[in-house]
Amino acid sequence: MKILLTGAFSALNKGDEARVKCTVKMLSDVIPDAIFGFWSTQPMIDARVYDDLGIKIEPRYKYAGKFKNRHLCALAKIFEMFWDLFFVIIWRLLGKSRNQILRSEFVNYKMFVDVSGESLTSYYGYINLLRCLYPIYIGILLKKPIVIFAQTIGPFDGSIQKIIASKILNQVDLITVRDQSSFSYLRKYGISKPTIKQTADPAFILEPVRGNKLQSILKIEKIYRNRKLILGMTISRGSYRHSILAKDDIDRIVDKSYYHIAKFVDYVVETLDVKLVFFPHALQGSEDDRRVLDNIIGYLNNKDKILMISGDYSSAVIKGLISNCDLFIGSRMHANIAALSSNVPTIGIAYSHKMHGLFELLGQDDYVLNIEDIRFDRLNQKFHDLYCNRLIIRHHLEVALEEIRHKSLLNADLVNEIVMHRGLN
Repeated sequence: MKILLTGAFSALNKGDEARVKCTVKMLSDVIPDAIFGFWSTQPMIDARVYDDLGIKIEPRYKYAGKFKNRHLCALAKIFEMFWDLFFVIIWRLLGKSRNQILRSEFVNYKMFVDVSGESLTSYYGYINLLRCLYPIYIGILLKKPIVIFAQTIGPFDGSIQKIIASKILNQVDLITVRDQSSFSYLRKYGISKPTIKQTADPAFILEPVRGNKLQSILKIEKIYRNRKLILGMTISRGSYRHSILAKDDIDRIVDKSYYHIAKFVDYVVETLDVKLVFFPHALQGSEDDRRVLDNIIGYLNNKDKILMISGDYSSAVIKGLISNCDLFIGSRMHANIAALSSNVPTIGIAYSHKMHGLFELLGQDDYVLNIEDIRFDRLNQKFHDLYCNRLIIRHHLEVALEEIRHKSLLNADLVNEIVMHRGLN
């Protein structure tokens, strides 16, 4: 049975990589004959990263990458999308006997599984929402079973976005969401025709690299346990760009936030004698976390006590490295999942309801700080509470995670129910 995964971006984002790999693993466990394709926006990168899983990479844009000018590239992408949509509509009108008019990657797959994560929202803009709804709509036109897999959904700003999203999402077969707020948004927007279940993110089942391989990488990255504590941190500029902060003043707000984070880091490394390790979790373009960390480090006085991971590692390696931390602070969803699922007490920096939903799921909602509230005193207060209660929190996470992993695996069981009911295998 062929399943097409859609919605995830490049594997240079370790969260997307973890989500794709874990989705493939859990679906393969319940559907042993499953063969996977991935509709990729970065086929060369993804082909390398997902090679060991045997995933067939289906390029989303075949010709746009040939244009070096970004405006021409954008126009080429739009043209390709409309071209594909045109042929899908022709296929729909003429019937399945006309399969030869379509590219094989659309017709030959039995099911579409969308693993966007958090793209079905207005946070990233109107164009991005349409771009993420596009592969779902292609699947609907082709009369394929569609699954929206373990996502954060909403909010949608403006009546047009609400109408378009509701119209499309009401035609899919199954929606699983990873937080209560997303469940509530679906009801609010009248999205009730599909089966809707609250589950958990697939990355909770990601197995971290352990043993000699992990020890070797720790040595390469010079992460030694010669301090009382190791504090991990991941900060994303995108968290500011997509937040509710005033867009016209974003540079000043971001710079001020970096200053407060640096002030906090200086304070904790001096008073607690910790080693702070920065973990870049995305390595692409404007979303490259290394650029953010360079800016923060520029404000620091204790640069000799700070490390930044230098290698480009897999999500499993990154999780293994994060599991070596005693405490963690992060504004990236999957960096925090890597920490929390490794029983590491964590502070989440939130720009949307997805972070609140994650921490509520684990009973850790007291340890979320909204991004607009990042100041030295607020961050230090949260951290002091986390530090003092770290042993209690670690024990609580150990107990809670067993149920969360079951919720994560429920995503695959629900997909398998559709496969069995529709006789797809």
